[in-house]
Amino acid sequence: MAAISTDSEYSHHAWAQQARSAGGLGPNLSISLLADRNMRVACEYGCLIEDKGITFRASYMIDPKGVLRYGSSPCLHGVAGDG
Repeated sequence: MAAISTDSEYSHHAWAQQARSAGGLGPNLSISLLADRNMRVACEYGCLIEDKGITFRASYMIDPKGVLRYGSSPCLHGVAGDG
């Protein structure tokens, strides 16, 4: 399992060090945090409005073979922003 965001590795480090009671993810975070600074992953998984540079919170479950088994986002496949 991993968490990916468009925030920098520096933001991730700060979140991982901050207690959950203070809005952080730590101090015992047991998953990797990955930085998608160029928004490539967000674009590929349909949770980015490219012309605005806005990403949406999304959850995906991908099996060991790389098959998307579940996806939840307010903006799957570029639907949001059409209105």
